[in-house]
Amino acid sequence: IGVIAGVFLAGCASTCISHLDGDEFIACAKLCEMPPSLGKVSYIGVSDGRVYIEEQYFLTLSSYLTRRSKPRTTVLWTRLEELPADLAESLKAGNPPWVPWREKTIKNERTTDSTLSTEGAPSVEK
Repeated sequence: IGVIAGVFLAGCASTCISHLDGDEFIACAKLCEMPPSLGKVSYIGVSDGRVYIEEQYFLTLSSYLTRRSKPRTTVLWTRLEELPADLAESLKAGNPPWVPWREKTIKNERTTDSTLSTEGAPSVEK
């Protein structure tokens, strides 16, 4: 049992949770829309009057020096009441305003593909 507990605790050692005020949370959540470089931010969801995002850093100086390859993960949260009312309602309804960068990229690729596939094509008359 001690070995299992040790493995479990070691896996959670790179994860922590932190409370932010509403403005800090909004600033961090906007990073969901950015492509990852040394880290990424992902929207998790709403539960019990709180909203959550996950911040993950892939490479830090300490992980480089200790050769630890696991990313550092922090779950960030704030109370819905600390956010503007319209944003809080949107989040409760399941409509976060932050569109992940990959979804934007896929939508742009689809738009570009459909535009390219019709440009220069001969018209067919019947």
